Amino acid sequence: SLKGMMKEIPKEMEEYINDWKMIFVDIKEIDTDRIKDQETREMIEGVKELYRMEKGKRMEEIKLSKDAAIAVGAITGNEWLIKEAKHMKGSEKMKMCESMERYTRETLAEGKAEGRFEEASRIVIELLKKKLGNLSNAIIEKIKKSTLEKINLLADSVFDIESEDDILKIIH
Repeated sequence: SLKGMMKEIPKEMEEYINDWKMIFVDIKEIDTDRIKDQETREMIEGVKELYRMEKGKRMEEIKLSKDAAIAVGAITGNEWLIKEAKHMKGSEKMKMCESMERYTRETLAEGKAEGRFEEASRIVIELLKKKLGNLSNAIIEKIKKSTLEKINLLADSVFDIESEDDILKIIH
């Protein structure tokens, strides 16, 4: 309730404060099969997939309208998605998986163009941490000592990686 969220309400003010009840829903837990509006369903699925950072059949199927892509970007804090959505025209649909892969490639290309191998490896490490939840220090060091070619392979495979063993298979 609203009053439950407030600290130390003076007794003389309590009667003037509406005690609104609020229901909070974790968007990651919504059963999208129950949502009839296709655009809303796709927007929620897009948010869920971005939080999971998984490539797979579900992400490859998600196509977002311009408004849905902007909403997904705003909810998840992904400015690149908003930027890409703003370039969409009319009833064009954004393929979620392709957009994420393009973002990864472009970000790494920027790092390479500026001669910043460290930046490219840092970005890949961040993506892998989001995907796996955590990385051991040993894996982080191995990634940092990899070649640019191996960093690019990791970037291209980031959505398919399920464990640190998958990382080792790529960088060895």
